[in-house]
Amino acid sequence: MLSALALVLVAAPEVDWLAYEREAAQQLAAYLAVDTTNPPGKELAAAKFLAAQLKGIESEIVEIAPGRANLIATLRGDGTKKAIILSNHMDVVEATPSEWKHPPFSGALIDGEIWGRGALDMKGTAIVHLTVMRILQARGVKLSRDIVFLGLADEEEGGTGAQWIVKNRPKLLENADYLFNEGANAMIVDGKVQYYGVAASEKSSLWLELVARGPSGHGSIPIAGSALDKMIAALGRLRKAETPVTLLPSVESYFNGVAPREESPLLRTKMAHARRYLKDKEFMRAMTARPEYNALLRTTVSITSVRSGDKVNVIPGEAIATLDCRLLPGTNQADFLTWLRGVLADKSIEIKVTSYFPTSESRVDTELMRVIRNVAGKYDPGVPVFAELLTSTTDSSTFRALGTVVYGFEPFRLTGEELDTAHGANERISTANLAHAIRFMHDVVMGIAGPN
Repeated sequence: MLSALALVLVAAPEVDWLAYEREAAQQLAAYLAVDTTNPPGKELAAAKFLAAQLKGIESEIVEIAPGRANLIATLRGDGTKKAIILSNHMDVVEATPSEWKHPPFSGALIDGEIWGRGALDMKGTAIVHLTVMRILQARGVKLSRDIVFLGLADEEEGGTGAQWIVKNRPKLLENADYLFNEGANAMIVDGKVQYYGVAASEKSSLWLELVARGPSGHGSIPIAGSALDKMIAALGRLRKAETPVTLLPSVESYFNGVAPREESPLLRTKMAHARRYLKDKEFMRAMTARPEYNALLRTTVSITSVRSGDKVNVIPGEAIATLDCRLLPGTNQADFLTWLRGVLADKSIEIKVTSYFPTSESRVDTELMRVIRNVAGKYDPGVPVFAELLTSTTDSSTFRALGTVVYGFEPFRLTGEELDTAHGANERISTANLAHAIRFMHDVVMGIAGPN
């Protein structure tokens, strides 16, 4: 007996996949040439570019600040079910051209790869979303849900694009069952797909500034208790401190799933039953020695900058350090700050909160998760799909606050090396990967929003 997804796919008219995939590659190359480095962003130019590709699909460009904009496009369904939102951000992080093999805003298409800042984070995903909507429109599919495309400003710096949507267009989210955003993908190791990740939760982002003050003077006469002395001593204590280990159910499930693919015999044996071994010192040392596992098991603190004085012969009266803190879901901000104050052990050091994005978790026992698993089984039989905790913070945090089920999911098949280029040099995506993601997302959308 055919599944609902299979019935939809069999009944649907033929798609000239190769034509759409070739056009998508060309569109992505052109989109990457639109420089939306944030700051300043200048997403208005990107919004106009994307809107021009959404031929015949109802779209609106909203300028939320001079030169900065959100794009909202809607493919109408029959309204029998709530909408599904395909969200992506249009801004990108900076790139240093001298570090790149090909210019970061060239959109160069070379040997089956499309090069440029944003290829993975996340202009490639925008083109996937856009292409899926164009295919559905061209086929005249009778949808049970509206499909909403969101191109957002300012994700990389302040999230003002997503915040604008929540404040000014809350009905978009209230009328949606599900929202897709960035966050997780299919992981490749040794040429094989190991699993598909779906980010159903993420850490809260808490950015802090530490300020130490003390007497200033001439560098030829050392001063005990100077601002830098205080700061260096406090940061030294912080570097040695560790927050408690906490094994969240979603992380426990993830460890259980990846355990068979773990190279270390110790971890392969015990990760599948991680809760049982939380007091096993050897196991926990091995787990927390892996930065990626350590970040899933505890709230983390990274010292990201220290600045003070600019003259070699002057003892400065102030020193400032910045901390990037990522709190596990359920961690109370006030409790964490109390812990930090105790670790710094210097009441004279001021702690300023410069940014805080609290997060929550989305349910994983949903129709959409079942559809994702079915589609993954079609393309990669036997490969599991895991819910993941994302250690970084995205616009998903803003959207989850309204109760929408948000999944960070981009079905690109990527190696760890490829993932590292997203905020690094030589960011690129293969045309084969782009093609796979288009087909995968098409099938997911058909499975969740196709004819009843």
